[in-house]
Amino acid sequence: MTFYNTAAALVPILLLLFVAFRIPMWKENRDSRPLTKVLLALGLGQAARIPVISDDYFDVWLHDLTGIWNIPDATAVLLGTFAFCSIIEAVATVARPLTFNRRRHQWITALMVAIAGAGFLLSPATDTPTNFVSRDFVPTGPLLMYWGAYLGTLTFALAYALYYLVGLLRESRVRTGPLGRIVAVLTAACTLGFLYGMNKLLYLTLQAADVHNWYTAHAQSITLVLVLGPMIIAGYSLLVFATAILPDRIRRYNAIRQYSAEYEKVLLSGTHLLLPRDAATYSTRRAAWSGSRTPIATHRMMVVLSDAATSR
Repeated sequence: MTFYNTAAALVPILLLLFVAFRIPMWKENRDSRPLTKVLLALGLGQAARIPVISDDYFDVWLHDLTGIWNIPDATAVLLGTFAFCSIIEAVATVARPLTFNRRRHQWITALMVAIAGAGFLLSPATDTPTNFVSRDFVPTGPLLMYWGAYLGTLTFALAYALYYLVGLLRESRVRTGPLGRIVAVLTAACTLGFLYGMNKLLYLTLQAADVHNWYTAHAQSITLVLVLGPMIIAGYSLLVFATAILPDRIRRYNAIRQYSAEYEKVLLSGTHLLLPRDAATYSTRRAAWSGSRTPIATHRMMVVLSDAATSR
């Protein structure tokens, strides 16, 4: 369990650091918001379930404050439900399916989180402390609402994501290069997450049927492995980003910083050159970093500077 405790502490830190990296994009790029919400909810949810902290300190303190046990566990489940709904939004933002309605999706998200929260508050899990709710409480009555909202949202969201990720991998243009590797590891992470949902559903079903065997005895260990698996794979995708995509962005950023002053002079000179309608200057480091996200800004800048040089 020491390895799990260490990983459980490191994972939310890494997720929240990545969220901090994405925050500047929140205003300027609306399409970045769903994935940021996914990472933020998963990071906070995982932080709420660091065993050595949540079980021994947070749970006791929150019980003294509210009279309710297992609030950290419920917090992780509610944030997880929100994150899974946000996965659907993130995939829809990229795939642009005609059937997706953002306002309707927001209402469904609120409904699923509310169902999970109501199920927890009405269940006996609020009366007795435990570090594994699904082991110590039979999933009947209100707990069916609690687990049903969580696992139902999880399995649907990951099946939805896998449908589009597998479709992307069928494209030869996507399979090659860094993007293909990222899509592949995200597909693997979603697959393990889907297996986690199926494992949890099977365990809860056996618990409700009062079945005890080797599987139920080791279900907690299996669950922990399946929880950490997607996190490790997602970490690998970040490594691919850092080694294959980030260097190109840094090169574009340095080019923008190097030529931004000269580019701004050309834009403000009233030249007869044909300039892009949405031509922007990059006088600050933040603006330069934002512009380096794709090659478009760098390419436009170099074309304009080249035309200005040949027209002199």
